[in-house]
Formats: sequence, C-alpha cells, structure tokens
Amino acid sequence: MVGVEQIEIERPVDLSVIETRIRELDADTKKLQKVRDRLQFIRLRYRGYSVPQACNICRISLQTGYNWQDSWNERGMDSLSPNY
Repeated sequence: MVGVEQIEIERPVDLSVIETRIRELDADTKKLQKVRDRLQFIRLRYRGYSVPQACNICRISLQTGYNWQDSWNERGMDSLSPNY
C-alpha cells in the first residue's frame, strides 16, 4: 500500500540487487523441492516399495524413477541435486 511514509526506509543497496536475490531464492527453492522429491522417492525404496510403486506415489515416470535410483546407487547423496 502506497501512502505517506512515517518512517523512511534506508536504501543501502540498489533495488535491482534485491530483485536479483529474490530470483535466486526462487531458483533455490525450486532446486530444493527437486532434492526433496528425490529423497522422498529414495525413502520409499528404503521402506521396501518397488520402483513402480514409489513412482506412482511420487507421481513420476517409471524411467525417471529408475534414473534416480541408478544415480543414487552410483553417487549416493551427491546425486540428489539436479544437474542443470
């Protein structure tokens, strides 16, 4: 809401710096969600669910599930971050 300012805000950085940081955080949030999704899948596999069952629960394709599992088996926790 725009109105009469009672207490002025200090501006030690340019607005573009703030906007850039917001975009970075949005990207980080999306990346963290992808890591969380992969961990959810791995947790289901640890709990004894088959790959098709875990894929169905996580709503991912069977190929994606096998790709995630192969990456997990090769690199463990390092495999969780997307490579883009």
